[in-house]
Amino acid sequence: MKNWCLGLCLFGVLMGHAFAASVREQGGDIFYVGDDGQSHQLTTSQNHTAAVLSPDGKRVAYVRLYQDPKRQFGDPDEKCELWLTDIEGKSPQLLLQNKGETGPVEERLAYFNHLKFTPDGKSLYFLSAAWATSNAVHLIDLTTKQEHFVTAGNSLDLITKGKYAGYLVLSLHKYYQRSGSYDHYWLVTPDGREIKVVAKTERELARFMRGK
Repeated sequence: MKNWCLGLCLFGVLMGHAFAASVREQGGDIFYVGDDGQSHQLTTSQNHTAAVLSPDGKRVAYVRLYQDPKRQFGDPDEKCELWLTDIEGKSPQLLLQNKGETGPVEERLAYFNHLKFTPDGKSLYFLSAAWATSNAVHLIDLTTKQEHFVTAGNSLDLITKGKYAGYLVLSLHKYYQRSGSYDHYWLVTPDGREIKVVAKTERELARFMRGK
């Protein structure tokens, strides 16, 4: 009897893990998958991508693209938008639109990608197309919709717990003193200050992030 109860409890834990709430993209639309394993569609126009679920599991952020067949995919002037909705898809709100090729590079907003909620769920990091060798990291307050540039960077990851909770891990394109360049993964403060290199390869990065 004791073994049977233990097996049942283990099955429940495994099932709970298997059906952790998530979001996915299919055919250009966003779907929410609840912890019961059931899914429902949040968008319908087949031009959505980069969806991410908030830490409290109540909201979904995503990118809406308006691809112009005359432009190459990812063109900075191609129209794109950053959206936020609840998990029922009933209250979508526009957060941000692209600005194209105007103003200083760090202020440009184009081709949003790599969305990451802050641990408290109150703000959202994202990458915007910027320099030839690097994206730009931006942060938007989800209440005020105020956005600002944080730092240059690629391959955005966010640490959610432990000593460095809230810190970023970014692939930074840097140059050797004499010649050549390299792309290592750096630990970066929420306001963009570089701390240290934490990985040189994707495998090392995965190991570092698992440890967090």
